[in-house]
Amino acid sequence: MHPAVHNQPIRNVDGYQRRAVPLLLHGDGAAVTQSIGSGSKSCLFLSWKSMVAKTKDTKDSHILIGAIWSHICVSTPHFSTCKSFWRVVEKSFNLMLTNSGSNGGFFGCLLFTCGDLEYLNSFHGQVRWNSAFPCALCNIPLAKESNDQSVADLPADRWEPLPRPDEQFPLFKSLLSQMSICPDYMYSKHLGTDQRLAGSEAWIVIFCVENEGPLEQRLFKLLEEM
Repeated sequence: MHPAVHNQPIRNVDGYQRRAVPLLLHGDGAAVTQSIGSGSKSCLFLSWKSMVAKTKDTKDSHILIGAIWSHICVSTPHFSTCKSFWRVVEKSFNLMLTNSGSNGGFFGCLLFTCGDLEYLNSFHGQVRWNSAFPCALCNIPLAKESNDQSVADLPADRWEPLPRPDEQFPLFKSLLSQMSICPDYMYSKHLGTDQRLAGSEAWIVIFCVENEGPLEQRLFKLLEEM
């Protein structure tokens, strides 16, 4: 029932519930040289993983699609490195659908794409985090980003017409919905909120629940039980 996949064309494939393997696309940059400052070079690693193949005995396994040196990426009106790369990726995933019979009846179905906000802006053409309307999903204005009550429910993507005539990025022309974007959680929240939450809980335990004896003793007891 996710708005990105509620009307996904994959539903028109016979037996898709059993045959389609939902996949997640992931992109992340990492420094790959030991130089400091302007001499340091980074590389963007693009991978996919299954959303259903993980068990308690296995780890998340990312399958590498490719790596792109960040310092040689080109983005001009005449040529774009990331768009050229995504055209190949889009073609490959769509070929899985047309050649599903050669894979024992199973085929990969790309449903979501995730990464940090900088990656989504640079390599998916999404709005920047400090734009007037920083969220491509809910279109909430920057002035109201802290008011979660003003965020309306997302309507289901109609997935028509395909390919989308106004879409500039290859991934979203026919392969993914704009609602398929999933910002990495750890890059989207202020980690100081965890410190405040833990501190508030510790205060309640030390001053309201276990309020007998010296403070040092109560602190030691809390740490020991934790």
